[in-house]
Amino acid sequence: SDSSTPLEQTVVRSFTTVSSLTDVVAPQIIHRPVMQMATGGDRTIFSRVTDNIATTTSTPALSSTLKYCNSSSSCDPTSGTSVAGTLVGAGYFKYVIPQAVVDHANTTANGLRYFLMATDGTNTTNFKQPDGTSPFSISIAALATTHKLAGITTDSTSACLAGVTVFADGTTFSNIASATTCAGGVYSLGSIPPGSYDIVAFKEGYGEKRMQ
Repeated sequence: SDSSTPLEQTVVRSFTTVSSLTDVVAPQIIHRPVMQMATGGDRTIFSRVTDNIATTTSTPALSSTLKYCNSSSSCDPTSGTSVAGTLVGAGYFKYVIPQAVVDHANTTANGLRYFLMATDGTNTTNFKQPDGTSPFSISIAALATTHKLAGITTDSTSACLAGVTVFADGTTFSNIASATTCAGGVYSLGSIPPGSYDIVAFKEGYGEKRMQ
């Protein structure tokens, strides 16, 4: 039969409901700015982009873009050309600037100005100089050098590892180790000027490796 119980005599119960989830954390961009670029080929810039929730396959998806201009030495990349970043692996995106653009920037002595963007569908991050407003500037030059940096990529068991992306941080010099045996599994960063570099190697499913 129905009965009533005074409220103050009932067992205390609690529950939690979630009606919506608001993402307030913007993506993070890790990137060493490129200051010089060589003519004579397409040039690739790398950055690492992470987010607390979004991935490249989620909805909404994590995406990244490089904005650049070369119409003058003081142009604004915001209204310039957009290059969609492609996820390479291990959180790294690559952005390819065509050779025609690079060579034109050298001919006109304009150089390139750029910055990076990343969005998780809700929040957007702009990666610029420390003042938060100025883009990065790249000088363009024809490099007449035959120097190269070469090596072999291996896993923790010393077995040759193919498909590893290797690049000199802060430059556009990069290569992919593409062989399946160490006899031919050599990466080579060609026409790289003599100097000290931080070399980064990464592949999806493996930890990032840095060396100088």
